[in-house]
Amino acid sequence: MRKITPDLLLLAGLLILPLILFAPVTLGGKTLIPADNLYQYEPWLSAREAVGVPEIPHNALLSDLVLQNFQWKTFIRDSIRQGTIPLWQTEQFAGTPFLAAGQHAALYPFSVLFLILPLPAAYGWFTVSQLWLAGALMYLFARGIGRSRIAALVAGVAYQLSAFFVVSAVFPMMIAGAAWLPLLLLMIEFVIRQRPLRAGRPASVPWIAIGALALMMNIFAGHVEITYYTLIVMAYYAAARLIAQWWRARDWRFTLRRGAYLLAMVALGLGLGAAQFIPLYELGTRNFREDAADFSTVQSYALPARHVLKFLMPDAFGNPADHTIRNVFTGEREPLDWTHDDGARVTDTAFGIKNYVEGGVYLGILTMALAAIGLFAPRRDEQDTPPYRAILGLLALVALTFAFGLPTYAVLYYAFPNINQLHTPFRWVWPVTFCVAALAAFGVDALAQARRARWTVWVGGALAAVGAAILGGLLVSRVAYDTFAPLIERVFTGLAGASSAFPDARTFYSYQFWNALALGVFTLAAGGVILLSRSGVRLPRRVGGGPLWGGLAALVIAADLLIAGWGFNPAADPAWLDYTPASVQWLRDRMAEDGPFRYTTLDQGQRPLHANSTWRYSLHDVRGYDSMIPRQYTEYMGLIAPQGGLLHNRVDPIGADNAGALASPLLDLLNVRYVVSDGPIEDAEALGYTEVYADEAVTIYENADALPRAYTLPYYDLTQEVCGAVPDSFATIVTSAEFEADPRRVVIEGFPNAETCEIAYDWPTPEHEADPQPAAITSYGAIEVMVDAEVTQESWLVLADSYYPGWRAFVRPQGAGEDAEDALDVHLVNGNFRGVRLEPGEWTVRFRFSPPSFQIGAFASFLSGMLVIFLLMLWGWRQVYRADYEADSARRIAKNSLAPIILNLFNRGIDFAFAFIMLRILGPKDAGIYYYAIVVFGWFDILTNFGLNTLLTREVARDRDAAGRYLFNSTVLRLALTVIGVPLLVGFLLIRQNTVTPELEPQAILAIGLLYVALLPGTISTGLTALFYAFERAEYPAVITTVSTIVKVTLGLATLLLGWGVPGLAGGAIATNIVTLGVLTWLARPLIGRFMQPLDARLMRHMLGESWPLMINHLLATIFFKIDVVLMEAINGNVVVGQYSTAYKWLDALNIIPAYLTMALLPVMARQAHDDRPGLRRNVTLAVKLLVMIALPVAVATTFLAEPLIRLLGGAEYLPAGGVALQIMIWSIPIGWINSVTNYVIVALDRQRTLTLAFIIGVAFNLSANLIFLPAYSYRAAAVITILSELTLLIAFTWIIRQELGEMGWQRTLWRPAVAALVMGAALVLLWPVAPLAGLVIAPLVYGVALLALRPFPPEELARIAPLLPGRLRRWAGRAAVSD
Repeated sequence: MRKITPDLLLLAGLLILPLILFAPVTLGGKTLIPADNLYQYEPWLSAREAVGVPEIPHNALLSDLVLQNFQWKTFIRDSIRQGTIPLWQTEQFAGTPFLAAGQHAALYPFSVLFLILPLPAAYGWFTVSQLWLAGALMYLFARGIGRSRIAALVAGVAYQLSAFFVVSAVFPMMIAGAAWLPLLLLMIEFVIRQRPLRAGRPASVPWIAIGALALMMNIFAGHVEITYYTLIVMAYYAAARLIAQWWRARDWRFTLRRGAYLLAMVALGLGLGAAQFIPLYELGTRNFREDAADFSTVQSYALPARHVLKFLMPDAFGNPADHTIRNVFTGEREPLDWTHDDGARVTDTAFGIKNYVEGGVYLGILTMALAAIGLFAPRRDEQDTPPYRAILGLLALVALTFAFGLPTYAVLYYAFPNINQLHTPFRWVWPVTFCVAALAAFGVDALAQARRARWTVWVGGALAAVGAAILGGLLVSRVAYDTFAPLIERVFTGLAGASSAFPDARTFYSYQFWNALALGVFTLAAGGVILLSRSGVRLPRRVGGGPLWGGLAALVIAADLLIAGWGFNPAADPAWLDYTPASVQWLRDRMAEDGPFRYTTLDQGQRPLHANSTWRYSLHDVRGYDSMIPRQYTEYMGLIAPQGGLLHNRVDPIGADNAGALASPLLDLLNVRYVVSDGPIEDAEALGYTEVYADEAVTIYENADALPRAYTLPYYDLTQEVCGAVPDSFATIVTSAEFEADPRRVVIEGFPNAETCEIAYDWPTPEHEADPQPAAITSYGAIEVMVDAEVTQESWLVLADSYYPGWRAFVRPQGAGEDAEDALDVHLVNGNFRGVRLEPGEWTVRFRFSPPSFQIGAFASFLSGMLVIFLLMLWGWRQVYRADYEADSARRIAKNSLAPIILNLFNRGIDFAFAFIMLRILGPKDAGIYYYAIVVFGWFDILTNFGLNTLLTREVARDRDAAGRYLFNSTVLRLALTVIGVPLLVGFLLIRQNTVTPELEPQAILAIGLLYVALLPGTISTGLTALFYAFERAEYPAVITTVSTIVKVTLGLATLLLGWGVPGLAGGAIATNIVTLGVLTWLARPLIGRFMQPLDARLMRHMLGESWPLMINHLLATIFFKIDVVLMEAINGNVVVGQYSTAYKWLDALNIIPAYLTMALLPVMARQAHDDRPGLRRNVTLAVKLLVMIALPVAVATTFLAEPLIRLLGGAEYLPAGGVALQIMIWSIPIGWINSVTNYVIVALDRQRTLTLAFIIGVAFNLSANLIFLPAYSYRAAAVITILSELTLLIAFTWIIRQELGEMGWQRTLWRPAVAALVMGAALVLLWPVAPLAGLVIAPLVYGVALLALRPFPPEELARIAPLLPGRLRRWAGRAAVSD
């Protein structure tokens, strides 16, 4: 810790500078949101003076923050407050996917600041956090490639305060994404070098995991251009480093292996970010910007050549935040407010060809000087180090040519897919910034090494001389201004744009004087620092002990960049955001009274209700400002009026010169009820509009012809299948002179996948016209809309919201519940909207946005996260596991139970994530069919395994030398039993089909058949797993099970998305089992030596004789546990089975805890049953006590959580049945977990035949009780019978064990945990109605305290448990055991 303390102090110090720069908007009560910009538009403009907003906005260039990001964050907060995921927004463009767009950074972890802080304050703190993060990660990068602390500090300061970051604060998602680049490149570096993490061992996995997480962060930040450029820079850096590594070692295997690791890191990172990346990709393919710009157009967006000057003077071409100029002749600060010859009012100094944000390139004079030194200075210590300077220098040079749009940009334009859609070559200044900051660190270390070198004098002296010359020149120009005035005039008139910002050359000179003064001062300071580098004075050791001049360098760079960025970003009064214009409130009142409608604006010069400005008021605007707008919508709006604003990502208002567009019937279809204008509309009545509101700012007109948001029209089938036909588009139809119908009185069907259609579509004619009949919207939310409609003939129900993949519809009779719903197809109608077809009747239609792209992305993110954790677990296990653990039986049991339990709980997490999607796609009915197939398959799985796995574990644990012989002969038996099982399965299915009505569905039979085929590899894998348990290597099959689980869910998701349903899921089991078998076979080679052994008929007879009772018992146990499912399918149907199965999924997940503990105990119990009966008794008592101590609080908590757990897993379709069943069934686990231990104790005691009798009794009770009560009480009866059946078994098992081990005294063992659970339940009963979350936190603590107070473990058990506990707990348990 002492070694890294200086680094930690410097990392913390990097927070200070951003905090200073943004102090007014963090500590000063102001907001970074440019609220004053909003008051440049009506109706805010008319209220500006009353609210106290300045006439001139601080920085008019930064309106995006208030018009876009502020609106997005408000929407996110409102959605979360309402308990919904912000998947869709209805406020702009008739609705668009919201979460998919990404730029809101909703998934970015640092965005939690926008949820926990007041929104106006959150922007300042978020910006500070990201600038600190950028500096800190740059510091780590520099340290990671061998730079000194002070050099790394210089790099961190230069990066975090660079113009790119400071002026890009208007785009929070951009600075957030860019901050992660240094860490990503550092992880590439560490993977290639296999930098040790601990104990000097080479490591790759931790760096792969960190790199993947960093890339996920970059993606979640939400700026797709930054992510794309990040990946390109990563690819370049990795390629350069790998080539350099290969050149040095000439080892292709090493290079390819490291390359594979890096590809894995990127793949994992993309997978982790898939929740954002996949929906974004889907939206991008439908975006209006999908068509590429040509190369010359993209080049035109690059930095102009004269922008080179901004690397020396950040305000060389003015600054939109500069509204005053200090007059160099009078010393007074004078406001800039004058009128240009063309009538334009000028209030700021900006006159750049490129706007200031896009042209933020300044890095600091000393930064660039140090970078040049770092790049070119000779170094004596780099003979054995990678060529970092060359790699960074080349990247900086190439990126610089990209930023200025030189021909080299063609490499990007033509080589990389879809990059031709990005119009931002200027943003390549960001990699330049990174490289220059990193090279500056090399420059610091080069100066430290070259203290006595003569070149330092020349470089420092030259810079100082240039700085002094600039200052001297300024002095001369000021003193002799009249002499230089003609020259200054020529510069002023010759510099493009200068005359548009300054009224005369004298004012221009006053402004540029101070820019040149800063250049001179900091150039002089840069030279001074370099000259001081020859000094030997050092900083205190506690802050790294670097050279004093290095600290001074960091301060000079900080001062330079702070001055350059000071005052650019706003510090507005948050109260300015609270004002709601009267016209906006009027529209909100109408929305509340009349239901959803849309509005648009007629712009007569004042840009009323500027695009996006009313989003936070939940008004629905047909316009908007966003870079992600579905193409179908922009095409629709283009039919109403020209959309020139699309070049700037805007859907335009109606222009004053095109007021006739207000009469377009397409506006009526769009549900545009009101038009807001900043002046009277001529001939409004003739256009169909009536004035309904007016104030000094705006006038609002009502559109009497607007259609309701939801309505019905008769359905006519106008399609016919014609080979090769492609239906006409909406635009083609409504713009054709041959189309005579009123588009408001017909429905024009669309075909979004027209390129694959073979459909001819006959256009609607006037004969198909009818009056639209309003449908009642009973509930209107962002992702769910409920509509009641009554139709007397087959009809369209049209919802005038945008069509998009992922919208689903469900219909039910009015008054019925959701369990009566049937799915409907959602069609694209009228060019942009959603339509469903209804049969005659009274219906409730539910529209729900459930996009598969988000589900797939979220699942991929989860799966990738699990894979990262899994890799870290494997790596961690290899780091900590020691062979000497085998010497202690307690440690051995812990190793063979805890590792499999942890891994299988991990696997259950993956399974549950998959079930989250699977249950929703299948629905209760198909989920019930699949679960039924799994249960039936399970019986035959047990039959073919024949108890051989338990026998194998027991016998090989006693004689490991016989492992190969037992495995081979048992495998032959398994395969033979699988063949024998085929006619038994066929017989079962025939009996089922001929005795129960209705018959099994074909997909159920096919699924059972496919699952049976999977038995062939699966049964062999089971034998190999048993072998690992016999050798007490339980962690191996557990790890392989994780791999298999990942394969299974990946294949399962693919089959579901392909529409293969239940049979597809079953077919995936075949591939999964083959993978599992292959890996287990390879790992088992050292244990068995040669697999092929002589067939031993005597051994086979012996195994069959010994194992058939085990098989019978296992089969009876499974029938005992799941017979209710088979009976329920026949008696209550598949839907109930599907709902009931969700409760079983939670029980199955929990039941792996006793299953793996008892499997790990079996080898120990098998030996103790022969050699140490007292030891066996002690182990059984302790195991039962530990399991019950876990089971009871789990049961208590689940009783309260059952409904939300089922809702989370399967959704509302599985309620209430699943929730009620879980509330009841969960109380079977305390008894069932005891049975799981006693079951294996009886096996260890060789009392299998007696065990069979106990199971027969249990099955008989379960079967008869379910047959009696299922018809009347359905799933409730099954759940209660499950508990009673476990109790029946417990009585039988206890009787058997008492004969062998004596009285077990379960009451004395378990009363303490039971009392503690009662106390916990009482706490939950009291807290749940008022504070459920607090109850879930407090109740387990109450349980733990009560349990400790009751002292459940005697000294002997404490002494046995102590070695398994971590440090402090181990010492406490040891002391307690001794004291007792």
